[in-house]
Amino acid sequence: MYNILVVDDEKMHRKGILSLLEEFCPEDMLWEAADGTEAMEIMQNMPCEIVISDIRMARMDGLSLLREVKNIRPEVSFIIISGYADFAYAREAIAFQASAYLLKPVDKAELEKTITEVKRKYRGNEETKYRVSSLEERLRETVPVYMEWLLNQYITCSRVQSREQLDGFWPMRQSGFIILTKIRKKSRLEEEERREIGYVIKKSMEPASAVTFSVNHLYNTLATLVLAPERPAEKTLRNIVYLLEAREKTTADNIYFAVSLLHEDMSLKGVESFSEAACALKYAFYGDRHILWAEDYPENTREETVWNGEELVDALRQGKTEQADRLYNRLLEKGIPGNWISPEIMKRKVVFLFFRILRTLEPFMEKDAVPKLNEKDGRIMETEWYDDLLSEGRLLLFQIGRSIERQKLSGQINPVQRCKDYLEKNYKEEISLETVAGEFHFNPSYLSTLFKQSFGTSFSEYLSEVRMRKALDLLLHSDCRVKQIAGMVGYKDSNYFIRSFKKKYKVTPDEFRKRGKNSVPPKGEEET
Repeated sequence: MYNILVVDDEKMHRKGILSLLEEFCPEDMLWEAADGTEAMEIMQNMPCEIVISDIRMARMDGLSLLREVKNIRPEVSFIIISGYADFAYAREAIAFQASAYLLKPVDKAELEKTITEVKRKYRGNEETKYRVSSLEERLRETVPVYMEWLLNQYITCSRVQSREQLDGFWPMRQSGFIILTKIRKKSRLEEEERREIGYVIKKSMEPASAVTFSVNHLYNTLATLVLAPERPAEKTLRNIVYLLEAREKTTADNIYFAVSLLHEDMSLKGVESFSEAACALKYAFYGDRHILWAEDYPENTREETVWNGEELVDALRQGKTEQADRLYNRLLEKGIPGNWISPEIMKRKVVFLFFRILRTLEPFMEKDAVPKLNEKDGRIMETEWYDDLLSEGRLLLFQIGRSIERQKLSGQINPVQRCKDYLEKNYKEEISLETVAGEFHFNPSYLSTLFKQSFGTSFSEYLSEVRMRKALDLLLHSDCRVKQIAGMVGYKDSNYFIRSFKKKYKVTPDEFRKRGKNSVPPKGEEET
């Protein structure tokens, strides 16, 4: 039986390790402490053979505990637990002969294996040799992963700790730049491919010092930190493409480079250099330029013009899908070389264009199709390449056209007719062009045009006609007062109703009522 002590100031993590130990060490006595000080009190009264300790704790951290215990009981086996950020401390743990080094979060199988090995070595004569070699091997395995994490920290956040740790590997306080390399490929780059590309870039940068690593938050994108007095010539970058083609790792059409500005002190310029290169790399979107220099692509590129899409709407409504396709292509040509705009702005313009098209044409389309097409419009923002943006938009236009055609063939009521019917039923309410347009998802100005084309009269004139016809009927067939009738047909101001009535029929409502049915004026007769 062994006495095993678990030391961690995070109660949840401590209890989690104890729970794991209870499963595969049922015969052992388990102890726990919230920090190094409490652990030392236990060790003074209980001869624990194995200590599992976190490195970082508020009172007496893991390394301090390790030193204290080893001074009085060198035979005790220590298992150190830490995150990548504690890598520097792990080196110190080697000097004090820690038995093992585990990364958070602790894996059950790995912990069980470690405990088994520690127990076995604890009983053997070669305990010291095993502890040192095992920890050194773990550190060798951890270094590449840790370095990639550290470099990603260097380019994404200005942490002094990251810069200082990098400075221990390279002389960072010198001039340099960052190159971003993007590979156009649907599948994710394999580890072997990344290493091969990194090797070719590193050799091509010689005699400058360079290190290539994956950018965690960018798909199929590598970053190369180069410490050199000047940036590479374009010929050097093209030679990298040639070498990669020769190794069959990529082709000239599928590789893009973005180079940041040259900075004097790279220990301070990781985030800025990366931002410059990333801003330029966005323009690989258009696919025509494979070497992009940061100075050519200012970050705040703006395009203020809005595509209203009225011609597109008219073409789609009339069933002219091919014409709509040509109009869409012409709009997007504004973003190709010679007149580039930011890819993000380009995509937003396209998304908003289709949003307006779908909203305007919704009454002409199948009801079930609209949500799906709106969803596809939103996904346009996810396109990584200009030709994908072009093809996705063309497909969406085709689907909108097909939906309009199917709606026509189904024989359902014309949407403008539905607006007219709505006025006939709701004339008593406070109605405006805007409210009806919103009810049927029309653009107000577009509804006004459609109404005029369909019925030969304006929206307001038609609404007034409906209300006046209803007023005539009430004047002839009810005893309601004129003021009441005005409210019943949608007029809040009875004086305005009387003036409008007299202008249209040349008599007041009271005069009309007195004259009776024979006084009904010709429909639409107005005072000139």
